[in-house]
Amino acid sequence: GGAVMVHNGSVTMTGATIINATSQKGGAFYITEGTVVVSSSRIYNASSVGDGGAIYNAGGGVLVTGGSLIANATAGGKGAMAALPAGSSMAVEDGSRLVNGTAASWAGGLFINGGSYLMTSSVLKNLRSENGYGGGMLIAPGSIVDCQQSTISGCTTGVTAGGFYAYGGSLRVTSCEISHSHAASRG
Repeated sequence: GGAVMVHNGSVTMTGATIINATSQKGGAFYITEGTVVVSSSRIYNASSVGDGGAIYNAGGGVLVTGGSLIANATAGGKGAMAALPAGSSMAVEDGSRLVNGTAASWAGGLFINGGSYLMTSSVLKNLRSENGYGGGMLIAPGSIVDCQQSTISGCTTGVTAGGFYAYGGSLRVTSCEISHSHAASRG
């Protein structure tokens, strides 16, 4: 990660700010094992050459809570906000927001490729996949996604599925608002 690398450890970030962090994967955080808690914090302008503009979680757990904000993230690959391969997990809760992100490839917001993701009382907004599927989120085979009492808004893609694109993973949406999302082709 451009700012923080976590390998078999634990990091808690409370009331902190990360600005302009860049890396090959995971502009702000790269997690191989271990846990990261981001609470009441801000991450601005994180970018990656590859996947996971703000966060690349290769096998740990991430909790974004306390009204935290991740904004203006970009990925040259997939998942401007986060990339979650198999064996990883992420939860976003308690009024936290992931806004204004762009991925050159798939998944403008979150690329969930076998990992698990829980979103409760949070916001995904203004996320864009330039040349792929899933403006807000792409859910690949083996992934588990649970979205509760949250808002997904203003997500777009240059191809298919402005909000969610699920192909083989599990998606459960309960009491969520999905609005103002657009796809150039389908969904």
